[in-house]
Parts: sequence; structure tokens; C-alpha cells
Amino acid sequence: MASVMERFPTVSGRKVKKKTYFNGLSDLSYIGFQYSEDDLASYTGNSPLLEKIYPLPIEAMKKLDVPVLNIGPFGKDAHQWTERLDLASMTEAKNMAELAVTSILQSKD
Repeated sequence: MASVMERFPTVSGRKVKKKTYFNGLSDLSYIGFQYSEDDLASYTGNSPLLEKIYPLPIEAMKKLDVPVLNIGPFGKDAHQWTERLDLASMTEAKNMAELAVTSILQSKD
């Protein structure tokens, strides 16, 4: 990730910074479980029907623990009829994703 953040400004002309802001559950959450016990307690405490209508395989998720990176465009009102994306950030997200994949494939690690 660091190499992508260092190289992207050269490609895009824009400064990049890491910001942890996604506070929900996504598809990536199943393979990249990186939550503290407090985070988990907060999530399960606010999901009263969690085990009744949607059993979440938390122990299996902890065992899988694969590093993930969520690259996406800036948007507003996710999953609402008013949902919209910023077109410029959508193009930048695409370019950053391509750079990230290329960097990973070229990595010697």
C-alpha cells in the first residue's frame, strides 16, 4: 500500500493519504477481519437479530484474516435512491486500483 500511495501522486497529480473511515460490514470484512474486540462488541451489540436472521461466521473470519484494501470513489447516500458518485474520484479510484494490482503483481514479496 505504501508504494501505491507514494507512486499515485505522480500518476494523478493528486496527494493521497490513508484514511480509515469505512465503519460498516462489506464483502471484504469476511476475509480481512481486522477489528478489535471493542469494535466487534459494538457491532454485535447494535445488531439484535444478528444470529436469528444472519449468522455471521466471526470465528471463521478471524482465522482467514487476509489483508485487504478497499479502493473506491467518493459518493453520497449509499444504497438510497439518491445515491451518487463523484465522477472524477471514480476515474481516480480506477487508476489507483490498476496501480495497486500492478504493484502487487510486480512485487517480489
